[in-house]
Amino acid sequence: MPTTKEFHAQLAAFSQTWFNGAPGLVLYEHDQAVSAFQVDVQRGQVVGIAVLRNPEKLAAFQRSPPRLGAAQ
Repeated sequence: MPTTKEFHAQLAAFSQTWFNGAPGLVLYEHDQAVSAFQVDVQRGQVVGIAVLRNPEKLAAFQRSPPRLGAAQ
């Protein structure tokens, strides 16, 4: 399982992870994955960003990130 980093705002959380062989971010709102962003990096440069919003495909990211305000 890849290492993830978490960022929390008032109503949302981002989880940094790898999927489909590339770095990405998953956006959670109220503990539900609502978007996944896959970053295409070539020669150290970001050359593209793909956004996944399909609820059926986002089901792969459904988990419980640390609660907002919870001790890390």
